[in-house]
Amino acid sequence: MNSYYVTLWLLLASIPANAIQSSGIIDDALFEIVSESVSGARAKEDVKQIIQNHRVQATKGYSNAAKYIKEELKAAGVTNVKTHKYKSNGKKRYNAYTSPMSWTVKSGILNMIEPYEMNLADYTAVPTSLTTLSNGGSWEGELIDVGSGLKDEDYEDINVEGKIVFAYGYAGTVHRQAVIKRKALGVVIRPSDSDRVAMRDAVRYNGLWPKWDERKKVGFGFQLSRANSEELMNLLDSGEKIIVNAEVDAKLHSGELVIISAVIKGRQKDSGQFVLIAHLDHYKPGANDNASGSAAILEIARTLNKLISSGTIERPRRSIRFLWVPEHFGTMAYLTKDRDELEGAICGINLDMVGENTKLTDTRLDVILTPASAATFFNDLIVEVVKEVKRKEPSSSKGSDNLFEYDLKKFRLGSDHDMLNDPLIGIPTVALGYWADRYHHTNEDSYDKIDATTLKRNMIIGAYSALWIANAGDEEADKLTILTFAKARERIIQLGLEGSLSLKINDSQEKIKHLTDRIDLQTEVDNNALISIRKLRSGESSMEDMYRVALDELGKSEKTLMLSRIGKASSKDHRIVTGSTARIPKRKFIGPVSDSYADIWFSEHLGEDYKWYSEVKISNLDLIRYETVNFMNGKRNISQIHKLVSAELGRYDVKITEIIIDNLSKLGLIEWVKLK
Repeated sequence: MNSYYVTLWLLLASIPANAIQSSGIIDDALFEIVSESVSGARAKEDVKQIIQNHRVQATKGYSNAAKYIKEELKAAGVTNVKTHKYKSNGKKRYNAYTSPMSWTVKSGILNMIEPYEMNLADYTAVPTSLTTLSNGGSWEGELIDVGSGLKDEDYEDINVEGKIVFAYGYAGTVHRQAVIKRKALGVVIRPSDSDRVAMRDAVRYNGLWPKWDERKKVGFGFQLSRANSEELMNLLDSGEKIIVNAEVDAKLHSGELVIISAVIKGRQKDSGQFVLIAHLDHYKPGANDNASGSAAILEIARTLNKLISSGTIERPRRSIRFLWVPEHFGTMAYLTKDRDELEGAICGINLDMVGENTKLTDTRLDVILTPASAATFFNDLIVEVVKEVKRKEPSSSKGSDNLFEYDLKKFRLGSDHDMLNDPLIGIPTVALGYWADRYHHTNEDSYDKIDATTLKRNMIIGAYSALWIANAGDEEADKLTILTFAKARERIIQLGLEGSLSLKINDSQEKIKHLTDRIDLQTEVDNNALISIRKLRSGESSMEDMYRVALDELGKSEKTLMLSRIGKASSKDHRIVTGSTARIPKRKFIGPVSDSYADIWFSEHLGEDYKWYSEVKISNLDLIRYETVNFMNGKRNISQIHKLVSAELGRYDVKITEIIIDNLSKLGLIEWVKLK
């Protein structure tokens, strides 16, 4: 290493963590304009309008909500608005996702008629009480307790044919076990013993999610409150025979997934774009999940368009795109069919549950950062924006004065950021959402839990971040490089410290290698974050390269210091990975793999091999599979993929990586690259 780079490294290593304050990352004037302009009260009114609809994907209720969004955008003067429609029928697939069936529903009532008469559920009063995608019809039968109803063992020595099962498992899986496989009439779902015990009147949201070829076999489902469930359980426990009657006016059919896309165009063509996304679908009311996120990006679009058209702020260099989607299914259809609309997208934010009155929900904002496979400068930038909101704690005159509390979280799955963070899509996306919300997926996720102040604060984060990225040029890129390096240095030093404190002289070579792998991965991730800053520049710059050299040297130094503690000079890889180094997978699909109660294609087509997923004892298997897919670029072999994912998520056997990839191969989702 020549003296120039040594001097550079010493210089950069001396940058204090608080250098970001003097670098002027936050433009105070612009921040104030955004803060004063976005209206939490107006967004709260949007929530009120959106929740009038039972917004199940590919249904009229969802389309009505989408129509409201489109009309509000038009009224606000946002001109570049487009409606996308994609076939959805329980059969049509978009990459690794099977679209859901469409559903028209008018009513659904469940009554107990023996041993006495009692209304148990009514869709018109509580829409979540009728299981989504229930068929229409009239049924009467004996209610039979089958425990969870999820496993074959739950049905041993029990004949449920012609009967109605009473279970606490997820309705879709119970229905497939009891109705599709065993000819029961329908399912009645009660809360489990541990599910929100104090919420006696809450009714959770469930779906049946049948495939197209199952539609004639579909029965019905209802969810009950804990209070009603306990009354039924007491009767069954005392030996009473229970007869229930179900009347459902509904129809299953083919439909469309609808997405609303809007763009505030930048002044420089082909300079890129920033993405704000929120899922519009869900049960009625679904106020926080996710009328709040949908309302938030609607108000951001209104506000930014007004600020630009009035001349209060200059039209930004880059475009800002807004997407209202049916969660997961709609996003994947859009990425499959109209991915070119997102060309040049630099990064984005997914807003999912961002309007909570935190004193009622007892939640904090989770700022969910991108995974290692989607390295970006945006993680560090958005943290600074969030800190500024915390420092100023703006509020709405129509909202609370609750404290703004947040946690920075490592990547987790669960919403539309899952797809955008796929390297094949290449839009590193941070998610904002409040968790864990006790009212989530119940009828009590209602308008009274919405706070205009919380909406305002999250809209400030979204709107200011969008403008920052959309306006950024060389000067901002320089500041961002300093910020990213300062934070990267902290992360690498912290890993070195953790490794040094945990190492012992007699530790296994595997543990030692894992600790050095963690530093290597973090160095690579932060180097890639520095590289991503180039998307903001107007021309060539060597600044990121110089800082990357410094990070490389820092990573080497931390490994050396860590290993010196146990008298090691190097950490050669002695792991045995038979066959893994010679096999290079290349995927043929946009991730992630859809594998849930709402989409059984993966489990069904794997057959007996799918049992492995329930038998393997590892807590974060979904994340491991997600990152295994993301790191699969057609160049890395299985061993290299395993090294990266285990460095990110923790040590686990390479055989798990091999099985995950082999299963994808069995389903034709990947191909093998032939070595030259």
